[in-house]
Amino acid sequence: MTTARPIPSARRRGHALAGMAFACALILLAACGGGGGGGGEAAYKLRLATTNETAEPITVTVAVDEVPGEPQTLETCKATLFTFDIPADPGTWTVSINDEVAVDSTQLDPNLIDKNLIGSVRVNEDGSIELTEEIQPGALISPPAASGICL
Repeated sequence: MTTARPIPSARRRGHALAGMAFACALILLAACGGGGGGGGEAAYKLRLATTNETAEPITVTVAVDEVPGEPQTLETCKATLFTFDIPADPGTWTVSINDEVAVDSTQLDPNLIDKNLIGSVRVNEDGSIELTEEIQPGALISPPAASGICL
C-alpha cells in the first residue's frame, strides 16, 4: 500500500496566497495614504457640502496661513461636495465664499485641529452664508441635494 503525499504545488499555493494578500495590503495602504501624509503636505481633508441659491456663481477658496488655494466655482442654483486639503500641523486656515470667511479654523473646537472634517454651507438668495451643519470630525458626507434650489 502506498502512502499519499501532498502535491508539491499545494504547498507553494499557500505561500503564493499569503504573498498576494501581503501585496494587496501594500497596494491598499499606498492608495489610502497610510499615515504619514508625506513631507509636511496636507494630511487631512475638509469635505464641505455646498449649496448656491444665488443668481450668480460663487467662488469657494481655502487659504492656509493666509495663502489662498485654487478657487472652486459653483454655478447658480447648484449644489456640490467640495473636498479641500487642510494642514496636519496646527496652522490656521479659512474657507471663504466670494471673499467672505465662512469657516475659520481658529474658531473651531481645538479637538478638531488634527482630524478629517465634514460640514455643510449654504449661500442664500441674498448672498448671506449659512453654516447649515456644524464642522465636525468625519470622512463621509452625502452630497447636497440639488432639487428644490431656486424654485
